[in-house]
Amino acid sequence: MAVATLTLALSLEGRGERISTSHYQIQTDLDPDLAKTLAIQMDAMYDEYARRFAGLAPSPGGAPFRVYLFANRADYLRFTGPLYQNTGGLFMPRRGALAAFLEGQGREGLRRTLQHEAFHQFTHAAMGRQLPPWLNEGLAQVFEESIWTGDGFLLYQVPPRRVRRSIADRSAGRLIPFTTFATLTDEQWSAAFTGDPSRGEAQYNQAWAMVQFLARSTDAGGRPRLPRLIALLQLLHEGRNSAIAFKEIFPDGAELNREFSSFVAQLRPTAAAELLERQSVLADFVGELVLRGQLPRELIDAREILQTGGYRLHYSRGDLQWDSDADIGTYFADPSGRMLSSIDLHFELSSREFPDIVCRWTGGIRLRTRFRSTDGRLEHDTMVEQF
Repeated sequence: MAVATLTLALSLEGRGERISTSHYQIQTDLDPDLAKTLAIQMDAMYDEYARRFAGLAPSPGGAPFRVYLFANRADYLRFTGPLYQNTGGLFMPRRGALAAFLEGQGREGLRRTLQHEAFHQFTHAAMGRQLPPWLNEGLAQVFEESIWTGDGFLLYQVPPRRVRRSIADRSAGRLIPFTTFATLTDEQWSAAFTGDPSRGEAQYNQAWAMVQFLARSTDAGGRPRLPRLIALLQLLHEGRNSAIAFKEIFPDGAELNREFSSFVAQLRPTAAAELLERQSVLADFVGELVLRGQLPRELIDAREILQTGGYRLHYSRGDLQWDSDADIGTYFADPSGRMLSSIDLHFELSSREFPDIVCRWTGGIRLRTRFRSTDGRLEHDTMVEQF
């Protein structure tokens, strides 16, 4: 994959820098190194959109997409308006601009936000408002969850938190039959966000699961459904009514409802996404040891400290709550259960105050977690590298 050449120049629109890439013009006051990294990643993500949806991409040669990346949430809200205080970023069709901020959501959260919102920007330029809400949001979330390796993306990832959400929604009876969900209007989609917040969370997660299902499953005859999903997008690109086009491409409604329900029931995390979460939890444990003055020189020694101390972490997101595994060894093993050696999982000294956590995994993949002290809090983010 060709890496875009970046041109940094002093901004003519307020403070910060302007970064011009093959597809974007980015105005930002982020740290220059982070901004440059995000710019390269966004260009690569655009190329991934265009590759996956060949023939549906915006016409080449148009004006670059405008993006505004803020360090602080307050500046973001001044730009977008107070109605968007519960967002980490958004694409604004009327202004033709994408905006996001770093504060509070961390670098990993910002990357996911950009992969999601940039898809909306891409499809709006290519198709206007032709995509129904479930498909627009479902596809955006599939790209949101993709893992950037430095020269490409691992698509169709299933993070553990998505599985937890699906289990909770099935138990609470919040899942809607596939064919009913696929014909929701914009008004019906929006209505879910005026009451129970868990209903909105469930709706987004179901949209993600439905696209995942169509992209990765086969029908009763063993034929992949992905070509039919692409055919649906083509009809929508041509301006066809979304509900009619859906029924034309997927007339087997009963089979679709039944098999989607089975798909959700059997949903399991993908290995790469599982490893990323394990490393994030391990980093949270390391942060606790730092606060207690118990951080050992070698990461492998932290396992005994954590096990002996009976450490558990509690997490919550909306109505979802879960605890870290009682077996600390889980976070020193890969998703297959193989314990990682001190060569594969270790601290690596850096120029920063705290060492990096480095995990070498199969296929030349390496996870690197870096710590930063921000406003008295210890934050971390994980990058996937190739070696």
